[in-house]
Amino acid sequence: MKKHPFYLYALLLISSVKINAQAFLYNPMAGEELVDYTVVNYVDWDENGLHDHECGSKTYDGHQGIDFTLASFAAMDEGHDVLAAADGEITFVIDSLFDRETVSDVSKGLGNYIAIRHTNHYYSYYGHLKQHSSVYEVGQQVVAGEVIGQVGSSGNSTDPHLHFELWFDSLYVVDPFLGECGNGESLWLDEITYQTEFSIW
Repeated sequence: MKKHPFYLYALLLISSVKINAQAFLYNPMAGEELVDYTVVNYVDWDENGLHDHECGSKTYDGHQGIDFTLASFAAMDEGHDVLAAADGEITFVIDSLFDRETVSDVSKGLGNYIAIRHTNHYYSYYGHLKQHSSVYEVGQQVVAGEVIGQVGSSGNSTDPHLHFELWFDSLYVVDPFLGECGNGESLWLDEITYQTEFSIW
């Protein structure tokens, strides 16, 4: 998990932040939901407990993003594309780290990751990517839906997954989902299905 300079401030503000943008995000994962990947964690809205945007417990304490998980390292080795969720400019790339982590180590953060600044002052982060899977450099422009890397297990990771995180003005976390315990509107152009069940994957 990425430790942002405003991490604690963000957790205190997340439930009171008013989304000030129209929907602009596409799904950052290629493939078919529940076939090629599943969502195992959402943003935690409760600073004293666990609440995802639908008041469920598919999150963990202080989690700031959405975890899209592959079924296995074999699926990772086959290559699973990560897509730019919206148009923007690449502001950070790290691509050289080991990508088969199996033990959680918070000091390793997002591992290989890409950051994109969007024109509406939002920033998106794509973490735990496969080593050497990005072809982009800082300053380059990307278009929504373009492949920016592949799912890996770098950084603070125990299995192959994409950690997708959204910030406004790089100051505080924003949960893009509409939900009873979350926002009153969605930032997804095509809302990703809320997966209510825990299951063997």
